[in-house]
Amino acid sequence: MHSLLPKDQRIEKVSAYNISSPRVIGDIGLRAFFQLRKRACELLQSEKIDFVYIPIPSFYTALIGPYLYKKTGVPYGIDYIDPWVHHFPGSDKLFSRHWFSTQLAKILEPIALKHASLITGVSEGYYTPVLERNPHLKKQSITAAMPYGGEERDHEYVRRQTLEVRREMLVDRRETLDVRGDVSHEWRDVGPEDMQHETFNSSTLQPLQLSSTLQLPQPSSTFRFVYAGALLPKAIKPLEKIVESLASLHAFSPTSHVSPLGPNVSRLTSNISRLSTNISRLSSNISRLTSNVSFHFIGTSNKIKPLAEKYGLWNSIVFEHPDRIPYLDVLKNLESADGIFILGSTEPHYTPSKVYQAVLSKKPILAVLHEHSSAVNILRDSKAGIVVTMNGEEDLNTLGIRFINDLESYLLWTKSFDPAAVNKQAFEPYTAKSVTKVLVEALNKLIK
Repeated sequence: MHSLLPKDQRIEKVSAYNISSPRVIGDIGLRAFFQLRKRACELLQSEKIDFVYIPIPSFYTALIGPYLYKKTGVPYGIDYIDPWVHHFPGSDKLFSRHWFSTQLAKILEPIALKHASLITGVSEGYYTPVLERNPHLKKQSITAAMPYGGEERDHEYVRRQTLEVRREMLVDRRETLDVRGDVSHEWRDVGPEDMQHETFNSSTLQPLQLSSTLQLPQPSSTFRFVYAGALLPKAIKPLEKIVESLASLHAFSPTSHVSPLGPNVSRLTSNISRLSTNISRLSSNISRLTSNVSFHFIGTSNKIKPLAEKYGLWNSIVFEHPDRIPYLDVLKNLESADGIFILGSTEPHYTPSKVYQAVLSKKPILAVLHEHSSAVNILRDSKAGIVVTMNGEEDLNTLGIRFINDLESYLLWTKSFDPAAVNKQAFEPYTAKSVTKVLVEALNKLIK
């Protein structure tokens, strides 16, 4: 990750308490809380610093803001990457872990926000409830909606690294053949021109070796989707509808037998016969469709496996590497995929930041999003993917069949997909540069 930053970029590091056994505190923000607070205070007291900007989560680091403000008078702001006070499955169960987390969040958030001068979020929907819970912020703070921007140079870096690896492999092979005497001395050096026609797809870019579940042999004709990133609790129901439909269609085997109904209903018999033929054709298409796709989930914290096992798709159509992986490894896997799968939430304000990286991967995108998510227009306007929309939980009953229909349309569309045809102008407001501009403009209003 550091290799992507300017060489003169200053980075301050502090220690953190180790995770105990048995595990009591895992959150890195808590384990490094006092070390972060101490170092931040030292910097503010010894240097000319105008503003402290604290992204959350970890949510507990937000409490450093008011402490520093009282100590030094330097204003601070909080960036809501995820909601802090939020209803999670299990929050209603009295005295459960999720219940305690929710109650603690309700107590700590007002303390952290008491003197905040700036509130930002991935979208307005992330911080609007914050303002409603803390109405004094409406007059006290500046707000700004600021999604995670995509940086094309990060993807270019990964591609260059891959080319270097392939170049080294070619050079090693040449040297091996040289030793064996199997190569002419006229074989010239390997250069970028030797790889300029390489296609970046799953057959030439080797995906990260994550776990055995992602290394199972698959037919070369299999279209491999990659989903990389966390899966929110309110994405579970839509996902189950999708998995359920894939499983039902995968196992679908309609009977071709039609019982005789007598001479008086010959027309009905004829209709049933035609219907049986159509069903048989549909079954064939469905079988071909489901047998040629696979979904690989990365960083989803073991939320996928139970669903896949429940519907009999585990390690055949659905795979999971539950642990989170480094940013550059995420990009490498996106580059290795045949297509990118994105799943949003039943909440309208949720805009998955993974959309922007998916667009920059130059791979066709299949997304399932709330119809009011800002990502819907991004994908459609940029022509980077096909979107299946949902209206919260109101139309989940039809989501599965709509997903299957759009999956088939998507697979046909990918055959003519051209990354060069993606409308980059539609994506411009969501580049890292444009998003940073939003933050700079907000800071300029605060620091005059």
